[in-house]
Amino acid sequence: MRYVLLDRVTSLERGASLTALKVFPLTDESLNTMTSFKPTVPPGLLIEAMAQAGGVLLSAEDREEPSGLVFAKIERATFSKNVCPGQRLQIRAEVLEPGPEASRLLSTITLDGEKIGEMTYFLARRSLQDGVDNVDGEAFKRAHNERGAVLGVRSFLGGES
Repeated sequence: MRYVLLDRVTSLERGASLTALKVFPLTDESLNTMTSFKPTVPPGLLIEAMAQAGGVLLSAEDREEPSGLVFAKIERATFSKNVCPGQRLQIRAEVLEPGPEASRLLSTITLDGEKIGEMTYFLARRSLQDGVDNVDGEAFKRAHNERGAVLGVRSFLGGES
């Protein structure tokens, strides 16, 4: 994951749900290409943020041996409002159907208590043995642990944040 689109994990129930916060600042690189006077966050970034919330949730299940997660399929995604820079979003991910090879999840985005986005999707697990698909398994594990510290996941798993 090149860009982490979650600022902070605020709650985590292993294997069940995760809640995180995100604020897209006006200085965000992805908003610099906007031509309108009122920039909005592209829906693709909101989809990625929801998928990342699901990925952090599934990654928290096994902290010792994280699997590589692949965003496999969007079943349905809807948005009712545009998101503007500076707005504080709450992103919630829930496991609908866990599975050993892929899990079906539901993520929602709320703004000021109002649900403005929802996505049902699948994340598939990939083995990191022997650097599958040119992925350095050890580097991934280090990044996984460091990302957990940055987002505050460790505090929910009994470790230091």
